[in-house]
Amino acid sequence: MINDMNPPKARQSKMPRVYVHFFLGVSLVVAIIFITVQLFYVASGNITRNLLFFNLTLFTVIFLLIMGTSYLLVRRAVLQQVEYKLNLEEANAFTESILDSLPDTYHLFDLEGRPLKWNKAAREVTGYSDEEISSMAPADFVSEEDRNWLESATAEVLEKGRGISFGVTVVTKDGSRIPFEYGGSLLTDQDGNAIGFGAVGRDITERKKAEGELKRVNTELEGYAHTVSHDLKGPLSAVSLAVDMLGEALEGLKSGSLEGIEMVDEIVSSLGRNAEKAHRRIRDLLSLAESGQQPGKVSPVDVTELVQEILDECSQALKERSVEVKVSPDLGTVTGDPTQVQQVFSNLVDNAIRYNDSEDPVIRISHLGDDDGGHRYLVRDNGSGIAEDIIDKVFIPFTKGKDGDTGIGLSIVERMVNAYGGEMKAYNDNGACFEFTLRDYPE
Repeated sequence: MINDMNPPKARQSKMPRVYVHFFLGVSLVVAIIFITVQLFYVASGNITRNLLFFNLTLFTVIFLLIMGTSYLLVRRAVLQQVEYKLNLEEANAFTESILDSLPDTYHLFDLEGRPLKWNKAAREVTGYSDEEISSMAPADFVSEEDRNWLESATAEVLEKGRGISFGVTVVTKDGSRIPFEYGGSLLTDQDGNAIGFGAVGRDITERKKAEGELKRVNTELEGYAHTVSHDLKGPLSAVSLAVDMLGEALEGLKSGSLEGIEMVDEIVSSLGRNAEKAHRRIRDLLSLAESGQQPGKVSPVDVTELVQEILDECSQALKERSVEVKVSPDLGTVTGDPTQVQQVFSNLVDNAIRYNDSEDPVIRISHLGDDDGGHRYLVRDNGSGIAEDIIDKVFIPFTKGKDGDTGIGLSIVERMVNAYGGEMKAYNDNGACFEFTLRDYPE
């Protein structure tokens, strides 16, 4: 690869020595033959010495003119050819340096699909060496499910001569799968004859993630709209009805009716219940909106101590449901925002208490170990588990089971885990299991 990114300039070239030696050799041979012939004529008495010198002089002048002119013409042609070759080599090197500097992959194939050129990015992305790439066909770089489609797209380029864009999954040497978007086009010579086809590819992993995130956000927005229009509609309607009834009750109070007093008490109680219900929904929505935010004040959090505090707060619910809780003796320490870490475990424990339908309910909170700055945990129960129809979308906001509440709690947990660079999964194994990783957040 050339470091100098300036276009190649014309360079001074010297005529190859072989051509110089050729002209000197021809000149010497011709001169020897001519002198030998002249000396032969002198010896035989056919010409005089004066005529010999005249012939030699005339020959020398004519010979030098002819040979000099020929030499100059040949020298010019040879130098042009050498100059063209050198400039072509530099232009090729310059072009290859540009291709190697591209972040996108570049492949050039002949009409039979044999690789002709590729750049540095193609080697780095795929993990194959130059020797390996030189023997590979276009289909060898993509997943099996994309090969038939790729062959059809290539045939379309060759037949119709127009460029196309397409997406495929590139499979690297180590088996990694990377989403790529390619632009393919036909390459022709000066006469318009097809000589091959080229393809420039770009890794669209980040774009795919962004599209997935956008899809998730749109799903959440739909959930927000549903919650605001449905979950809040009930308590607000009840409040509105209670206000109307309160007016009637007040009329009864004016007449001194005891029945009116009882009615007011009932209405006030209904107002309180529905206002609290609406407040709880709004609070949950705010918690969901804030759950993905970066940690605030960060410090080492003793998870064992934190979980014990959560269990103490839930002691009444645990006692009412006769839930047995088993906790690993040492849950380790996580560096993060204590409030956020508390919310993760609190939501999972609350979820396990509320939805464990076993006759002898048990909750286990386990520390599965640490690796590469990540602390792995498992919170599980021994109930009937997560319904199969929602297990794949249990972390999507407002996803509720048969007896679910808002469907927000697990979404909040996953968002917080993601904010710490961790991962989370839900599965059934003799009960609902929530396995997740919390990574230490930089202080």
